[in-house]
Amino acid sequence: MRRVLPAGVSLLAMVIAAGGGLAAEEAPWKPMPTIACRGDRGPTWVLDAGRVVDWPSGRTVLEVGAEAVSLACDAKWVVLGLKSSRGGKVRVHRRSDTGIEALAEREIRLRFRPIALHVAAGVAVTWRQRRGGGEVALLDLEGRLPWAYRTLEAPATALGRAPKADAVLLAVGRHLRSYAAASLLSGEILPFDNPITALASRSDNTRLVVATGPRVLVVDTLDSRREGALPVRAEINLPGPVTALALPAAAGPVVSLVARPPALLFLSPTSLAPLQSFELTRPAIQVIAEAPGQALVVFTGGDIQRFALAAPWTPSTLSPTRAMEPAEPVGPATPTTTPPALPPAGSTSELPAPPAVAPPDAAPTPPQAPPGPRTDPTAPETAHRPVQPPLDLDRIPGGAIAGVLTGQASLVAEVVLQGPDDLLRVARRVVPEQIGGRFYYRTGKLAEGDYRVVPMGSGGSSLRCRPPFATVHVGPAEGARADFRILGSW
Repeated sequence: MRRVLPAGVSLLAMVIAAGGGLAAEEAPWKPMPTIACRGDRGPTWVLDAGRVVDWPSGRTVLEVGAEAVSLACDAKWVVLGLKSSRGGKVRVHRRSDTGIEALAEREIRLRFRPIALHVAAGVAVTWRQRRGGGEVALLDLEGRLPWAYRTLEAPATALGRAPKADAVLLAVGRHLRSYAAASLLSGEILPFDNPITALASRSDNTRLVVATGPRVLVVDTLDSRREGALPVRAEINLPGPVTALALPAAAGPVVSLVARPPALLFLSPTSLAPLQSFELTRPAIQVIAEAPGQALVVFTGGDIQRFALAAPWTPSTLSPTRAMEPAEPVGPATPTTTPPALPPAGSTSELPAPPAVAPPDAAPTPPQAPPGPRTDPTAPETAHRPVQPPLDLDRIPGGAIAGVLTGQASLVAEVVLQGPDDLLRVARRVVPEQIGGRFYYRTGKLAEGDYRVVPMGSGGSSLRCRPPFATVHVGPAEGARADFRILGSW
């Protein structure tokens, strides 16, 4: 265990003095202070008495001043929450290969102190509890839009990145609300049975891990809704309420932080079965996933401790293998006929001739050519189907979507189409086909509307591809093409 704060300095006391909430086990509906962050596959940084320091080296990364009360970062941005005499402020910094670049003009005043601060999809998000509900503030870090305040019907509790989309997910009561990065407007709403206490998601994975009190469950945004809600793929009830969840950069165990009794658990990414648990001697406020099977826990006193599975984790997919629909041809299908069954081996009987039944007014049957040489009935049957020619992608029929997969195209197990006009509804899954040494995919006729096209790997795993997804429109007389270059798996 390594102390980050100087001896005698309590981070919790600093947060309470700044107007923040207590620890999660005392008031789980209040914002939990965020004082540590880790960019995707980057270093872990901690807010330490006016400095941002690297953990565990203790090297000072940035001097920020004593008014800093919260910290959030990703691969591109570093955002600090500051206290002030009236409300609060947010200071925005940009990360680079050489360090952190302070953007002096990007210090924005807020109505309230940003105790809980998060960054996802290029958006900084903070929230507070209000009588009868809550309030959330969203900031476009690129500076294209001003702060946007949204009144909430219930206090916010958790934030995540929307899968395969430039949007954030905010847990409000028993709903997940999406906010688009381009407009900061609310979009899709996902309902759950009980109020959400924690959320873990990644932009490169279509699965969401959600906690509703002691219950942890997994849903997949590519699944079709049932009565407005996504079907639950796996769930487990833990000993106490869950206050934080985390997913590592690569497919690996889910990390769960339990408030009462304080504990850290690693859960199977497919079944959520417990892999290993650690009893904590005091409350914790944050959990950060490192490599698969490793996690950092931030305690209320400012200490950080690393936990790891006893046995090395073997990478696995976050999605169980699912049945896939066969690809539907874009053009007319090549007709095939099934040859009549041959008699058993060694039989001397002739093949039965089909009964010749002609309508009364049918023309006379022309004379048949004499039969050719008989085929040896003991020879193996070799039914040959002609290879289809490459698709004419310049003439895609109306209502259909097709495209070419290049690069490591053999990794693509299915191409998922979401829509029409609904990113949480799966319209079709098609299996790519190899024609003439190239990989193609094609659908049949779809309903008119906008569709998002996403190549997926085996078992529903995400792939690295360019572009990561495509949005196309089809109509009764309008087809669409979307090509992808597959770079590999995550």
